[in-house]
Amino acid sequence: MTTSTAPLTLDVSRTPAVPFLRLVRVEWRKMTDTRGGFWLLLITGILVLLTLLGVSLVGLLSDMGSTEIGFEDLYLQVMLIPVSLLVPVFAITIVSSEWGQRTNMVTFALEPSRLKVLLAKLVVAVLMAFATLVVAAICAAIANVVVAAGQDYSPSWSVDGQKLFVSVVVQVLAFVTAFGLAMCIISTPAAIAVYYIITLILPLIAYSILYFAFGWFRDVIPWLDFSYAATPFMSEFWPNGDPTTVDGLAWARLASATFLWLVVPLGVGLSRILRAEIK
Repeated sequence: MTTSTAPLTLDVSRTPAVPFLRLVRVEWRKMTDTRGGFWLLLITGILVLLTLLGVSLVGLLSDMGSTEIGFEDLYLQVMLIPVSLLVPVFAITIVSSEWGQRTNMVTFALEPSRLKVLLAKLVVAVLMAFATLVVAAICAAIANVVVAAGQDYSPSWSVDGQKLFVSVVVQVLAFVTAFGLAMCIISTPAAIAVYYIITLILPLIAYSILYFAFGWFRDVIPWLDFSYAATPFMSEFWPNGDPTTVDGLAWARLASATFLWLVVPLGVGLSRILRAEIK
């Protein structure tokens, strides 16, 4: 005599969904509360402190004459540089580490909605971008007070609103660009290498040579590279000394570069993540 039993089923239809804010907190902890995240934060902090110390010593010991360094110069031209070089790597590792360390199976088992997880990661990347801006502003304020006291002049706190806004946009877009590249490549070393090639090697070496060697390239590069497209909003002169103008053409170039390095990587990366096999 045989008896049949009904198969056991696990009903999860009434299980509440994971709150989005909880996902954001989890992704923030993944990005900072790890061995790699700790060392990257430590190296960035040391680099920022060395930059702050160097700027303060130069300001105290040098003879600047009638030149007075203000908060805007220290913030936009000095303190943002070390922060912008290293911290966008966090936006890469928050995506690629899931696949390199094979924790994506656990992540997407606990939260099956891949789009929701990616949005939480993107929010964390943007929050980190704003956090770097705050750190750079604090360091620039300290350096401004120290240099002004050492050179015996009143510290200047005036900031051009347009330059400040563009600096915020550039910093956020740097993080989002790194985030999009990580989604496209899904490999931490490869994504970091490609990011630095795009943001450092090409603009500083390849584009600079082509910019001064070929006149036609000066008209093309602002449509392709974001740093050149943002030049009219950050400086009064192009690299060759020509004056810049903020007009409709400048905004069109900025939109073109943003679409190329922001929208396209995000779209391609999102399509790949949503279709990738979890294993």
